[in-house]
Amino acid sequence: MLEFFASLDLVINEVYGQSEDTGPTTFNLPGRTRFGTVGQRIDGVEVEISTAEENKDEIVVRGRNVFLGYYKDPAATAEALKDGWLQSGDLGAFDGEGFLTITGRSKDILITAGGAAFGQIMKETGIAEELEDWLDGPGAGGRILIVAFVLTALVRMAQGSATVSMMTCGALMASLLENVELTFHPVYLALAIGCGSKPGPWMNDSGFWVISRMSGMTEGETLKTFSVMLTLMGISGFVVVWIASRLMPMV
Repeated sequence: MLEFFASLDLVINEVYGQSEDTGPTTFNLPGRTRFGTVGQRIDGVEVEISTAEENKDEIVVRGRNVFLGYYKDPAATAEALKDGWLQSGDLGAFDGEGFLTITGRSKDILITAGGAAFGQIMKETGIAEELEDWLDGPGAGGRILIVAFVLTALVRMAQGSATVSMMTCGALMASLLENVELTFHPVYLALAIGCGSKPGPWMNDSGFWVISRMSGMTEGETLKTFSVMLTLMGISGFVVVWIASRLMPMV
């Protein structure tokens, strides 16, 4: 997908970091970029791949940017920081030139805007395995796009943020499709997720209130106009994406 946008002269550089190390860990920089990786270590930050048996292949980070610990939570701090090294929870590998690739999670947890961690729940209930089987095999292309659209729409309506819904479901679909070979270009999957972020804006969406207050409409009027319009935009956009993925798969 990044190569597709780069071919349009829209270069997107992947980076890697987390709150516990104040953001910076590795960067793809102009002139030092490799697609499919999150770049090289930045100056002043030590980034290694653990070889210890209890957290083998986990990315660990040390430097002045790493936090001192969680506020009033020594147990969580002890788990996150070991001998000064931050245990990221992400698995990765370096290539010969020092570019880091994220290969997975040591803890399969997905955090939503509401703070819910349901990745492990999906595993324990068998939902993840069922979805993986359903999203593979003949004719799975259309099902993949439908699942991406519906999941994004549900998360968006539940917590209000289109951005968070796209980030959440993008990560979820990437995990579910890790071993699935797509029959269309990944840009269609991204577009389906984008369309899913449109339907159902209501009172938990900041954009809803911006439109309502700036236009002078009541909440009911905003629901009947703005919400309906965005819902129709999302659904019609998805239909176009679904048809295009069939007629022009670009693979």
